[in-house]
Amino acid sequence: MPYSSYDHVLNGRTRPLTPAPCTLAVWQPVLPPALLAPTHPDSPLQCDHEARGYRCAWGHVLESVAPPDPECSEGLVTWDVVLEDAQEQYQALGGNLEELADMALVFLDTYMPQHAPAWLRYGDGVQPAAFAVLVPATHLPSARLWLWTLLTDGMPRLLAAVLAINARAGHTRRPTGGGCVPLSLRPRREGTGHHPWARQGSSGLLRRPQQLPRGRTIPIPTGGALSRHSAQRP
Repeated sequence: MPYSSYDHVLNGRTRPLTPAPCTLAVWQPVLPPALLAPTHPDSPLQCDHEARGYRCAWGHVLESVAPPDPECSEGLVTWDVVLEDAQEQYQALGGNLEELADMALVFLDTYMPQHAPAWLRYGDGVQPAAFAVLVPATHLPSARLWLWTLLTDGMPRLLAAVLAINARAGHTRRPTGGGCVPLSLRPRREGTGHHPWARQGSSGLLRRPQQLPRGRTIPIPTGGALSRHSAQRP
């Protein structure tokens, strides 16, 4: 399938998307066949049911639209970012999706304040996304332009950062059998108490529909190298 272009992103020309092979590899050994169908109400692949979005060389971006409601009169657009290639590399070295998501958010905590508008929010994505971006529908034209900038300018830096961390950590991890344990099968860690969508900006009023925070503490890489260098422009 060809990759999405600038024109596709700016004009919202989404295409059908299917579950990534690395996602299926995680769930197939632990779930009965019925639960692997995205149409099943209890399937962890529900986000892929009739999913549409944008294909990229490193993965894909799922786009979903929530209409206005009493809590958000503007309506919301969400982009869940699935880092397929990076997830496969984490799994190959004994890592998992949660570690990848943690490191992606560490990068974004540095990148977003410098490169994102105040009305944009980001945080945990719906599995198997490493993270998600949430914008008010009223800002959609500007948000699409910003998304293209993230995909072409920010994403190479994010991938370089998370893969470098994975390469270093791979020497110390214990083998986990499949290299990745589904999030729902591992104990949840104590979180910081902050709603994930309070990231970026000062209002913190936007919410993500039907999003349950994973309640985790984000580790900071030793030495702070990621914080100093990852979001700087060349």
